[in-house]
Amino acid sequence: KTNADHGILFECMNLIIYYEETGRTEGKEEKSSYSDHLDAMAKLLGRFISLKEANVRYLGLDTMTRLAKLEGMGNKISQQMTTILFSLRKDQDASIRK
Repeated sequence: KTNADHGILFECMNLIIYYEETGRTEGKEEKSSYSDHLDAMAKLLGRFISLKEANVRYLGLDTMTRLAKLEGMGNKISQQMTTILFSLRKDQDASIRK
């Protein structure tokens, strides 16, 4: 995939995260209509942070951080912990290691 393809995917993910955040702050208590997407995003982000491309790994980790802040996503993200730690250890880029 190209950087443009990855950019579109990240923007879609950020939009879904935004809708989740704003829906919860407006007091909507019903089940999220994006729950299937959130699960798929967690798995896809795990693959993104495994790539060699440092920019994609950085965006993947940044998006995963935002996703982890959503209620109920902690378990999904913790399933990716081995991949996250491996990505952080192998990377020499200081911006990713932060």
